[in-house]
Amino acid sequence: MGTIMNTIATNRRNRVQTVARNNSVSYINLPQSLSGYEAMITLKSAIDQVAELYYFKKLGIIQLKLTNTGNKDYESFDFGINLKAGADIIGFETESQERYHPIKWTPEVSVANRHSELDFLLKPFNCNSHPLIHPYIRRTDLFGSNIFKP
Repeated sequence: MGTIMNTIATNRRNRVQTVARNNSVSYINLPQSLSGYEAMITLKSAIDQVAELYYFKKLGIIQLKLTNTGNKDYESFDFGINLKAGADIIGFETESQERYHPIKWTPEVSVANRHSELDFLLKPFNCNSHPLIHPYIRRTDLFGSNIFKP
C-alpha cells in the first residue's frame, strides 16, 4: 500500500506544472468632439537628430501577467504573442520583480518597426514570480489606418 501512495505522490509532484496567464486590454480614449480640432497621440523620436513624429488616433495597451503557479522553477520559459491581422505592436514595457532575471524578446519593436508577432524568453522563471508585459498596439481593422507620419 505504501508503494502505491508513494507512486501517486511522486507522479503528482512530477506532473507538468501550470503557468497562469491574466490579461486585459484597454484603449487610450481621446476626446472625439473638440470644435475645430482632432485629438491625436503624438510620439517623437528621442534618439534621432532628425525629428520623426508619429500620430495615432487610438492606441491600445495590453496588460499580460504570467505566474508560475507550480512548485518547480523553469530554467527557461519561452512564449509568444501573436496578434490577428490588422493589429501590430509598436512598443512595450516589461516589469520583473527579479532584477537579475530580465525579460528578453525578439524581434526588436519600435514605432517605425512594428510587428504582429513577438517571442519572449524568461530565464529563469521561478515559482511565484509575476512578470508583467505591457504591449502598445494599434488596430487598423477597427479604427482604419491610424498611424500617420507627416
